[in-house]
Amino acid sequence: MSNEYISKRGRPIVHTGVATRVEGGVASVEIEKLSACDACRAKLLCVGGHGRAGLISAECREPLGPGDRVRLEMPPAAGWFAVLIAFGLPFILLVTTFFTLEAHGAGELVAGLTALLVLPVYYGMVYTQRNRLARFVHIGAYRMTPDERGTL
Repeated sequence: MSNEYISKRGRPIVHTGVATRVEGGVASVEIEKLSACDACRAKLLCVGGHGRAGLISAECREPLGPGDRVRLEMPPAAGWFAVLIAFGLPFILLVTTFFTLEAHGAGELVAGLTALLVLPVYYGMVYTQRNRLARFVHIGAYRMTPDERGTL
């Protein structure tokens, strides 16, 4: 495991996968479904891949080629940033919109529906700014050594 982030920022978030395409220093990696996902009752509601393999774009930190088994690493701060953008800010926006409208005389139904309608606008803005936000979430791809394959 890379010690790049361990000493400065804690242990990185680690996942494994297979590189499907490598272009310009960026690898498309198909992350592997964890065996624990099969037994989980919430796998259909899970945000982290819906119990299936998913594709992640990661910066190549070592020379990689299609078909290479790779280890993906992300610093914990980047994970918390992603959680904040995906769940924290929308929740605050939803609650703030609801209570602000209700305090200004709107009924519960109108305030609730308006608060819910604000969320697609928020996620649309996040989608349009995805390239700018990606600068804060760095996922590195490293080739897995034969002795690592059994440990992760």
